Amino acid sequence: MGAAALALALCLLLAACGGQGASPSDAPPPETPTGSAEAAGTVPPAPPEQPLKTSGPEEVSPPEGSGPEEPEKPEKPEKEETPAAPQDDQTEPPKEDSAAQSTEAKKWQAVTISAADFGVTENPIGDPGVLDGIASLSLGKLIACSLASDGAAAEGLNDELWRRFLEDPDRVLVYLELMGDQRDGYWEHPAAEVVCQTIACADAAWYNSVEFGEILSDRRVRYSVGRIAELLDVMEQEHAAGLERNGWQGAEPTQAPPRETPLENWQAISIDLTDYGLTQTLEDPRFEYLFNHTDTVPLDQLIVFDLWGDALTEGSGEELRSRFLEDPDTVLAFLALMGNQRVGYWDRPPAANVVCRHIASADAAWHGGTEEFAQVLADCRTAYPAGRIAELLDVLAQEHAASMAWNHPTA
Repeated sequence: MGAAALALALCLLLAACGGQGASPSDAPPPETPTGSAEAAGTVPPAPPEQPLKTSGPEEVSPPEGSGPEEPEKPEKPEKEETPAAPQDDQTEPPKEDSAAQSTEAKKWQAVTISAADFGVTENPIGDPGVLDGIASLSLGKLIACSLASDGAAAEGLNDELWRRFLEDPDRVLVYLELMGDQRDGYWEHPAAEVVCQTIACADAAWYNSVEFGEILSDRRVRYSVGRIAELLDVMEQEHAAGLERNGWQGAEPTQAPPRETPLENWQAISIDLTDYGLTQTLEDPRFEYLFNHTDTVPLDQLIVFDLWGDALTEGSGEELRSRFLEDPDTVLAFLALMGNQRVGYWDRPPAANVVCRHIASADAAWHGGTEEFAQVLADCRTAYPAGRIAELLDVLAQEHAASMAWNHPTA
């Protein structure tokens, strides 16, 4: 009996201790938002919605009928329309622990490739704002419209992409890297690679320029590994194939013709609401969608909303902080591409600086200044010791210190 009692006592003791020592990772992961629009991270276009087609890598048409005939394009398979995600009545409350998101798959894109997200709901070539103002489009809108335009009709858009690559290849390549793994809506190829093929094909079909070859050679040295190196591979391969198709094989390269009207300071990314077809009111359904879906919309639209949403931006400020902690390199690269654009309020500070202030103040005011933020800032200081990103890190640090002193004076 003594042994049986001892065994029973041990069993009871083990049962009582079985629930202790559980790991925090045993908690269920956060729910992933449902709905196709949220999963895609894009804003639904304003009605009526038209199907958008994209040009393929071999659709750049040489001027005046020169070059080979265009290949026949296969018909685009019809896809069932997926209903848009339901509108929420209000924004979600600020996330209590954005650090937990680092273990999730990233649910957002840095930049949109959808022409509809720029307020272009039909073939962009049929939009006077596109056709008559190609040179003034931001690089983001130019790329989206090129992807959504069909065949020879996109000749002007594709030539403009080629020119911008010659004028500032690093800015174009960084933007293409920010496009991530998004795929174009026709060929279902990586959209950044389709743009690279378009640029290379334009040079091979029309110019065979000295400048294009020199840029490729120089960037090969500068970007020897990584995503940009892969994009340079795509350009080089498409250019070689294009030279052969168009009869330039073995021909001496020529000088690229200059712009008839010099263009200076074109933007990679626009912060103008009108460039996205938005109005600054919740009566605009697309503006309201941004307000209700800050956690999934592309970073470019989130930032535009944050800059112009006024009193509605608490959710966007919290989401910007979350994205900065999750992927600081992408956020900082995006802010650097914003250039010297300025907002139209306060003392008209640079828009990128305003976004940095919102990120820093969100961490200080709402989270009391987290160790995670301090660590990310320190790591970025090491990675970016100079240049525009280093200046943005200064803004983040200064605003964070000021916000901590204001909101937590005894901390």
